[in-house]
Amino acid sequence: AGVDQGPRDLQPFARFLRLLMTCSGCAVLGLHHDVKPLAGVNDSRKRAHRASGGGLFSIADAPVHFERVGDDPTVLLHPSGWKHSDTPGPLETRLTVTDDGATLTAVATTSASASDRELHAKILDFVTGHPDTSGNKIAAGLRARREVVTRALEDLAAAGQVDSRPGPRGAQFWFRLDGDRFRGANASDGSGQVS
Repeated sequence: AGVDQGPRDLQPFARFLRLLMTCSGCAVLGLHHDVKPLAGVNDSRKRAHRASGGGLFSIADAPVHFERVGDDPTVLLHPSGWKHSDTPGPLETRLTVTDDGATLTAVATTSASASDRELHAKILDFVTGHPDTSGNKIAAGLRARREVVTRALEDLAAAGQVDSRPGPRGAQFWFRLDGDRFRGANASDGSGQVS
């Protein structure tokens, strides 16, 4: 009854959970939806604080926020505010269902949110079809803000998915990497030099 309330109202339930874990040695996984966003207002709270009421966050030792990515069977997991260890980085999980069964994979990701992941995918598609393109032209082609595209390109470069070569007047020309090769018109020897 107190799950949507603050810590004081949830305290009897929290004490029961602590007793249950102490006596049985079990762990408790609690799930709750985010609050509905207010119309026209950006929610600036940390992800774990978006669960309805403050009581749940107050009793969670290792909160994780789940965010679905578009229509894909992909979910971003954002550990947030762990209390007894360092908070790990985000994970991208994907469910693949075949006739032989289902497989759930999880990999570390540089995507901070579902919208970042969608932008990363659009950039990768764009530079695959348009190798050696400046950041300004990528932003214009995707109709996205230049600073957002720059940050995404830096994330993708750090993840080893794209690389760039210097161009005239300080421009960077971006291309996609594919393992040891990249999909484009140039090749890099790994030293940052493009031939």
